[in-house]
Amino acid sequence: MRIATNRDDPPKGEDIMMIWTRICKLFFVIMTATLLLISCDNPPRLYVSNIGDGSISIVDRTDRSIIDTVAVGIQPAHIGVIAALYRVYVCDVGASSIHVIDTFTDTLLTSIPIARPAASLDVDPALGRIYALDYSGSNLQVIDAASNTQIADLSIGSNVQDIRFDSASGRIYVTDFIEGLIVVDVDNYTVLKTIPIDGKAHGLAVDAVNGYVYVTQVENDSISIVDPDVDPPSDPVVAEIAVGTQPEWVAIDTAGTKAYVTNSGDGTVSVVDTYWPYDTEILTVGMGPFYVVIDHDSNFAYVTNTEDDTVSVINTLTDTVVDTISTGVEPVGLALISLTTSGNLPSKFKGRYSSVRLNSLSAP
Repeated sequence: MRIATNRDDPPKGEDIMMIWTRICKLFFVIMTATLLLISCDNPPRLYVSNIGDGSISIVDRTDRSIIDTVAVGIQPAHIGVIAALYRVYVCDVGASSIHVIDTFTDTLLTSIPIARPAASLDVDPALGRIYALDYSGSNLQVIDAASNTQIADLSIGSNVQDIRFDSASGRIYVTDFIEGLIVVDVDNYTVLKTIPIDGKAHGLAVDAVNGYVYVTQVENDSISIVDPDVDPPSDPVVAEIAVGTQPEWVAIDTAGTKAYVTNSGDGTVSVVDTYWPYDTEILTVGMGPFYVVIDHDSNFAYVTNTEDDTVSVINTLTDTVVDTISTGVEPVGLALISLTTSGNLPSKFKGRYSSVRLNSLSAP
């Protein structure tokens, strides 16, 4: 069998199939090599916002080394990820902007102008929406990720703190120092209900397994477990659990069996059994632990320590601190991204922020 080379002698059917097979094999080799190169250049990463020096530290999660530092805004705070767009979104308490980072090149692409500085955000990857809360204010600002424009600005509270979008219920949950837990309908951005929480409600997490919302109370040194579907006269607060001093943020493990609570007042993380009798274990981390995020693929939790410029790494299977990563000045927010999860990264991979809570940070 031969491959025709004479213009007057067209290739036979079997020759065409041979040529096509070789092309396909060559294409496969090229694509495999390209993906290997991309994987080497884009390891699973941790993005850390450093509010004290206006930067984002980018950490290779495989060896926990700093692979890049990106200058971002004035006081970068909470972080959100829309993996399908290969974008990281960073709010800034020092500027009326949402900063956008390209996750392939790890460069600052643009800054989206918004009405007022935002201190907390979350994202809806399916709709391509960014939900940002005013810095120590009352409003929810909505940004369209496709056009990089603000499309809504709504008053929902009194002193809003943290925000989570829950795709399962179609709700946005917002904590408020004064009002407690605010439940917002994502379709029309109207407040469905407000659930009173004592002790200045701050950080929150949604338990996707049990449908509960966990809320930290920074003044009461406790967390509340809330059933958002319960209405008066029944009490929506299922339990209140004592934790460490000045609890800030909370994250739930994949199985919904443990809650990790950062306690900025005593340098610890409380690991709370989410089922009665709510047994609690205390882990010592760095100084001023603030935000916590859990990598559900590798079973590690990451905690920003704002007072010693580090991130603590916790093995969530053994609940032991296994490493400490040095970052920029006053790390606050965290976000996770992996090449293998691009395009369908859960909306829960995002960060929160700051060294002493939102209403006590001073803008420059």
